Amino acid sequence: MVRLYFERPVEEVFDDSRAGRGSAVGSGFARIFPLAPAPLIFAGVGVALRDGGLLPAPFATAALLIAGLFVMAGILAVFGTVGLILAIVMSVVEAMWILAAGITFAIRTSRRLS
Repeated sequence: MVRLYFERPVEEVFDDSRAGRGSAVGSGFARIFPLAPAPLIFAGVGVALRDGGLLPAPFATAALLIAGLFVMAGILAVFGTVGLILAIVMSVVEAMWILAAGITFAIRTSRRLS
C-alpha cells in the first residue's frame, strides 16, 4: 500500500464518494447569501447614497432595487433551483453595479480635481 504524506491510504484520499461535499457548501452559500448579507449591504448603501451626492441618484435607487431582488431570490433559492439561478444572476448584477459605481465615482472625482 502506498502512503504519500498522508495518514490514510491514497485510495481513501481520492475516494469519489466525497467529491460532492465542496459543491454542497458552495450551494449552501449561494442560497444563504441573498437572504441576509447582500440585501443588508445594498439597502444600507442605497440609503447612504440617497442624500449624499456621492453618486447620481439612480445608483441609490438601483441599490435599493437590487436589495429587494436579492431578498426575493434568497427566499426562492431556499425552495428550488429557479431561485438559486436568480441568486446567481443577482450576483452578476451586483458585480456590474459595483463596476459602474466605481467608474462613475472615478470620473466624477477626476472632474472635481481638474
